[in-house]
Amino acid sequence: MENPLPADWGVPDWRDASAYPGACDLTDHVWRWQFIRRMPEYREAWDRAAIDEYRMCCRLRGDVNKVLTPDSPYFRVSTAAYDHPPEFDGLLNYSLGSFPNPRIMLPTTLPGGPTLLHFNDEDGGSTLVGWKSEFRTLQHVNIRPGWTAINFNLAQPLAPQIERATRQLQCNQSNFHQVRRDDCTPDLRQKTRQHKHLWPRYLRVLDARNLNVSYREIGLVLHGIDPDVSAEGQSLQQFDRRLAEVDRAQSDAKKWHMAALKVAPKTHL
Repeated sequence: MENPLPADWGVPDWRDASAYPGACDLTDHVWRWQFIRRMPEYREAWDRAAIDEYRMCCRLRGDVNKVLTPDSPYFRVSTAAYDHPPEFDGLLNYSLGSFPNPRIMLPTTLPGGPTLLHFNDEDGGSTLVGWKSEFRTLQHVNIRPGWTAINFNLAQPLAPQIERATRQLQCNQSNFHQVRRDDCTPDLRQKTRQHKHLWPRYLRVLDARNLNVSYREIGLVLHGIDPDVSAEGQSLQQFDRRLAEVDRAQSDAKKWHMAALKVAPKTHL
């Protein structure tokens, strides 16, 4: 299959502040996704894994016309990534239950459906909803923190499913232990959330850097500074002050970029 994925990542023009959400416009889960989908390693790994996932789905279903293609906003990567952990670390490092298309701002399963995001490293466990076969009614299964659950298809051979489940469990266990080692104190969690008002700016910096825009240009635009630095008509003191202002803007842009890169992985939102 030829790579059908577009080059456009579905992000706004980084120069237009009004095109970005405000700090209180998104839930914490969706905010975290906004950072993850801008990570170059996630994008690169997803594009590679999506082709593998598509081919696997075609082999399993037989009728390719019933299989979503990787350019669909509802296409997700799952099995391909968990089957080849070292190859797709760029996805697995972010502890998502399944991996949405990074070109999508709000991952959903159907048109107009709810946003669907699940992070394996969240505190508090999760709830599964399944059918209670004897009554064909819904039942809820509570999963405690540090536990997980995997579905098996009894209509399919069990051996390959158990092999895949073992690999996925080992990956989840590794992530679980890493989260416990990296777990931050309540004070540090509060400090992280205090920077939430800067997250819209962080997204603009990430989008600009992904376009190879220099820190100098980013800093000048985000600070609203005229890029024309000239000594004409200025005293030496004024010109030095102007140069210092440009240097600070460039330094701020780099600082914001470094901070933005830390939001996506395991921020304990």
